[in-house]
Amino acid sequence: QPTTIANNAFQIITIPSDYINDRGELVIRMLNDKLPGSIVIETGKKGMELLYTVGAFEPNFIRSLSIIWVRLVFLAMIGLASGTFLGFPVACLLSMVTFCAAEFSHFIGEAIGSMTMGTAPEGGVSADMSWTIFTTRVKGGEIFSAAKVIIGYFDYFLVHILGAYAQYDPIPLLTDGRNVSSEMVMEAWLYVGLGWTAIAALVGVIIFYRRELARVTV
Repeated sequence: QPTTIANNAFQIITIPSDYINDRGELVIRMLNDKLPGSIVIETGKKGMELLYTVGAFEPNFIRSLSIIWVRLVFLAMIGLASGTFLGFPVACLLSMVTFCAAEFSHFIGEAIGSMTMGTAPEGGVSADMSWTIFTTRVKGGEIFSAAKVIIGYFDYFLVHILGAYAQYDPIPLLTDGRNVSSEMVMEAWLYVGLGWTAIAALVGVIIFYRRELARVTV
């Protein structure tokens, strides 16, 4: 099948399903007979992919809306829990900060991780090793270097706890025409819906239960 492919550009080629053998394998051979040189294909998401139809658009869209809805429920619960002990502007600010930190957790985590490499729980560094590094640097007067250990734990929390919020984002999959799996929906409901939302609601109930409510007396 002669095809002209531009450099650094995506090209979609339709392959009949009859080309798949009985073992479920697809053998592809590429030949560059126009220009001298080799064919280089990057690995990962920027390389070659085999796409196949697994369902219609409407169920995929409904599953995406379900994940978006449970993410909004979590943000709404953060606002309600914040309103039990904070004013309206501060509660709104806390909700927005939580959303931004969760949405950009991977980007922020990579930026912080490059600075705190070798001091955080990442990379095989245990909690005891981190504490030893922290105390040694404090005793040596290296305050900024000691602060990297604390920042490293913040990076660990940001990536592993809030990072799941950005992980369950169906928008890139939906816009690229990819499948939003039922497993992704179940995990989003389990971690974000039943997990984080329930914890935020429990914190709000505990704080509100311990508050002394005002009563109008005449």
